[in-house]
Amino acid sequence: MRKKKNKSGVISIQVIDKTSGKYRLVKTIGSSAESAEINSLFEQGQAYIKKHKGQVEIDFDNADEMFAKFIAGIKQVNVVGSERLLGKIFDEIGFNLIEDELFKKLVIARVCFPASKLKTTDYLRQYQSYLVDEDKIYRYLDKLHSTQKEVVQQISYHHIFEGNKFEGHTMLPMIEAFKEKYKLTQLVIIADSGLLSSANITELQTKKYEYILGARIKNESAKIKQQILALKFKNGQSNIINKDEQTRLIISYAEARAKKDKANRERGLQKLEKQIRTGKLTKANINNKGYNKYLKMEGELKISIDKNKFELDTRWDGLKGYITNTTLSKEEIIDNYNHLWKIEKAFRIAKTDLKIRPVYHQLRRRIEAHICIAFVAYKVYKELERQLKQLQSKLSPEKAIEIAKTIYSIKAIKPISNEAIYQTLILNDEQKYLTDFFNL
Repeated sequence: MRKKKNKSGVISIQVIDKTSGKYRLVKTIGSSAESAEINSLFEQGQAYIKKHKGQVEIDFDNADEMFAKFIAGIKQVNVVGSERLLGKIFDEIGFNLIEDELFKKLVIARVCFPASKLKTTDYLRQYQSYLVDEDKIYRYLDKLHSTQKEVVQQISYHHIFEGNKFEGHTMLPMIEAFKEKYKLTQLVIIADSGLLSSANITELQTKKYEYILGARIKNESAKIKQQILALKFKNGQSNIINKDEQTRLIISYAEARAKKDKANRERGLQKLEKQIRTGKLTKANINNKGYNKYLKMEGELKISIDKNKFELDTRWDGLKGYITNTTLSKEEIIDNYNHLWKIEKAFRIAKTDLKIRPVYHQLRRRIEAHICIAFVAYKVYKELERQLKQLQSKLSPEKAIEIAKTIYSIKAIKPISNEAIYQTLILNDEQKYLTDFFNL
């Protein structure tokens, strides 16, 4: 504010700006010779400055100089969208009970930038201005394993088996441990056909577990297969075959599955025909593995395709079997088994988007800590997916994360006061939609 005395003796109350280094008149509030009115005009001028602070007029004659000063004042540019979006969900799930900033940083980095610990430190430094070295991360993994993993397990899981061990050998020990940990008295085990072995089924029955398992219907006895092929279906229908007093076989049919089975079989046939033309198949290739079952020998040397065997397999198109010892209805059995696709989807996400492998560790405790972080990241991803679906958003979780990674914040220093100011940059409609949708 400036009080300027005129030749007439009247005092003018003016708002002056000196941002560019020179005095510049912004606005004359008014003039008066009366002391009370001068004080009133001065207060009006102060109110004007408070209201218009930061909205000064641009001196276009010095625009380049002003822009250069603005650029020079920017000291930091960070990605903040992913931290705000995924960090919010991380907290809502309850993982903020682990009061360790590095844990949260590693989880969010695992979703947005899955990489080795060394590359993770580069990501955190370059995009988050968060300085942490590789050794500190390794020390934290030890801390996570020894003191914090149990807290995470309360809302996740902890039975971890070696990757080269057949799941069929780990299924029963895992079930027993799960039952003991959570003091459960009754369980219905649902598993795909890969776990269907006579030993597993016998053990499940011995320990009085109820189960719903995917059935390999083409491996059934000749009598059962004859009963299956004698059934007549319309799309979506199912039937029951009693195998014995304890076990039922449910057979369902779907036209979509039939089309897929036919397409897969024809693709396998085309591959075999190409291999025959190029002479890549020998007598050793005639076996029951995959589509090689359609091969046959003609004479001593010639290999051909058994088209009759190929055509007979069309009878199985669209059929799916479920074996169970429960008393549930066939509809309930099929419905419960179909929940497995969600688990399969979870593994696809965990192994691709979150990239659990490769595991860059040798010590078991660090491998377990690494998997713990990856699984927490997966839970954050799934909760993001759930919220988007529940609120009927047009975004997929992948797209939401992609948009979040484009939202930046700048830190700048004012040239005169040296005051630090922060500004989040919302530059397009996608970013605005995401920030409004999640109230970021």
